[in-house]
Amino acid sequence: MNELSKLQIRAKVLEAVSRIKSEKLYNEDLLAEFVEELSQISDKKSLFDIFFKEFIKMEENEYIFSACLLKELVPVDYINEKALAELKNSSFSDEIKYKIVQLLRVAGSSTDYNSLPSYFDNPQEVLDKETKRLLETAVFNPESMLDFLDFVSAVKPSDRSLLLNSLKNDYKGDVLANIIYPVVYSDFNDEFVLQVVDILGDSKSSLAVKPFEYLLATSNNTEIINACKLGLKKLNLAGASKEKAEEYFKNIIKTSFPAEFYTTIPDGNANQALLISRVNTHRKYMIAAIVINDYSGIVDCFGFYNITEEELIKVLTKFYKSEGKYKVSPEYVKTRINYAVKKTISLKNKFPYEFVCWRPILSDINELEYSFEDYAQKNCVIQQISKEDVLNILTKDYSFRWFIAPSENTELRKIIDNLYSCDNPNIEY
Repeated sequence: MNELSKLQIRAKVLEAVSRIKSEKLYNEDLLAEFVEELSQISDKKSLFDIFFKEFIKMEENEYIFSACLLKELVPVDYINEKALAELKNSSFSDEIKYKIVQLLRVAGSSTDYNSLPSYFDNPQEVLDKETKRLLETAVFNPESMLDFLDFVSAVKPSDRSLLLNSLKNDYKGDVLANIIYPVVYSDFNDEFVLQVVDILGDSKSSLAVKPFEYLLATSNNTEIINACKLGLKKLNLAGASKEKAEEYFKNIIKTSFPAEFYTTIPDGNANQALLISRVNTHRKYMIAAIVINDYSGIVDCFGFYNITEEELIKVLTKFYKSEGKYKVSPEYVKTRINYAVKKTISLKNKFPYEFVCWRPILSDINELEYSFEDYAQKNCVIQQISKEDVLNILTKDYSFRWFIAPSENTELRKIIDNLYSCDNPNIEY
């Protein structure tokens, strides 16, 4: 390939930047696409210099994604050299210099970070901002949240009040609410849930709004219902809202991007396994496997936090070993899970608390813009099928999951038992 002129490099970089700014969702596939397009540029210095001028004008999600991209395209030594030189630029504001520090962090620079405050006009303000960022991102560790809930489940009911009072004294606001709100959705006794509701009502945290609405829709306990109504009034006066809670959860996962999303074919019991993965700026993955059912909602969930790409591949291989997996869009997964959530609530069921802890990893993903019913009406035609068509379908790999042996399905077994005499020794299940 012929060498590109700086003018041509500039055109390619600006085209990429324009796309980055127009994207609503940054993910692994998009990153790979940009890497493939821009890696053809052999003049890495010009690529970086042109990109950098646009980088310092970007919003937070844009520049974090762009930092990941530059890390893949440009040698770390050159990023380190140029970024440190730009930090000394007295015409740059602290806001721009903060972006440059994030570039160094994402690129894995060996820079002595203790020396960086000397480059800022107001280092304390920058330090406060970075501390807030670290606290927000550290808040989201589903494995730690699960450890806490396991611990709560294990202690005697009489000791749970002491635990709650201790937490209330040590934490406030969103931090406190983020620790205890999963209790509301999980299978704890009403007395303990009521104590949690009282604390959430006084927390002034937007994270309490949805849990209260869930309890109002599912609880039969009058005390809990009245406490939720009172709590919602307090939260409204404090300016809490579901929209603010959504922004909070988007914030705590903003240093990671959607990666691989898979599904299995629904089986004969209407169970479907969905797998979600995200990758952070250090190339570490978090994954959640969620089983849903069309009739009962959320069935089960488990996940792994901060694992390597090699470990991710092992999990994918083991998880889908006998079922086969199909790659799907993040929006599809979000739509299916939200459907299952609504089904669970409509049945007044509790959620597996593993699901409650892992659910925020979908916070920055939108649902599909159309319903499955609308899609079917527009794209599917009802027609008569032949015996050959049926046989053709039944020989496909995906159709094997539709038919489950009676031993795997108690409802089916009952039907078979009613059809055949119990004293027939030749019937096999």
